[in-house]
This record gives sequence, C-alpha cells and structure tokens, in this order.
Amino acid sequence: MSKYRIPPGNFPKGAGKAHLFFAKQDDREAIAACYQRFMRTVNGRIERSREEISRMVEHPDHRTVCFRKDGMVLGYMVYTFKNVNEENMMQNDMIIKEWVYETPEALHEMCSFLHSQSDQINRVSAGCPSFLRGPDTDAYVYGEGYVLEGESRQKNRCA
Repeated sequence: MSKYRIPPGNFPKGAGKAHLFFAKQDDREAIAACYQRFMRTVNGRIERSREEISRMVEHPDHRTVCFRKDGMVLGYMVYTFKNVNEENMMQNDMIIKEWVYETPEALHEMCSFLHSQSDQINRVSAGCPSFLRGPDTDAYVYGEGYVLEGESRQKNRCA
C-alpha cells in the first residue's frame, strides 16, 4: 500500500475545530455507529464489529479525535506517533490508523486539527485506502509538496 507523508502545515487551516473532541471510553458506541454508516456508503470497506472498533480506539498507543454535531459523531481519526529521529525524541510523525468522515464539515475541521499540529510533528503519514475519500466529498489529498511513497510519485490536487 502506498503512503502519503504530508507536512501538517499543508492541510487547510479551515475555520476552526469547534466540533472536535478527544474520544473517551463512553464514545465507543457512537464511533462504531459512525464507522457502520460510513462503511455502507464507501466501496471497499470491511464490516467490523463494535468490539474491533473499540479495541482500535482503546489501544494504549492510539489517540482518537472525533467530530460531533447535533449530538452525533460524524467523523473520527485514530492516530499514533512515531519517533523519526533517535537523537531527538521531539521529532515525531503522526501516523493515521483510520480516518472516517461523513460530511465535508467533519473533514474540514479534522484538516484544521492536522494543520494545527505543524509546530509539534514533522509529517502526517497515512495509507491511501484509510485516508483518501469520504462519501460526500471529491477531496483526495490536501496541500502540496508531499510525497507518495510507493511505486509511483505524483503531485496531488488540493482540496
């Protein structure tokens, strides 16, 4: 699978992050419901049990940021950090394990979240299938100057 490595400052800054929050244990059911709705609208997604999603969200190395509007989780991003410099523990990449969004607004606020990490992380790294497409958007990859790691390199359009 190809991976994108994107400087966080290349994500759109957006209008804000008002609907974002870090998931707690009580949010597992809402996150699983979000995944189930998303899975039904996007080709190539595998049905997963609520327990599988809970294990991913509750993993001790993972963090989960969610988008909630009108009491409903409409997007989430599960990520972890990877040190990229053995001599400097403060140089990390953010590795996105899963990024699900049901609305363009959820996508834009999560992009704002990633943009805001530019002073804390080196690159955002994500595999293509879990990263590129939501049901109501034609956006694929954001910003310029990032690298497609894999068999080919290409410049991608900006959302």
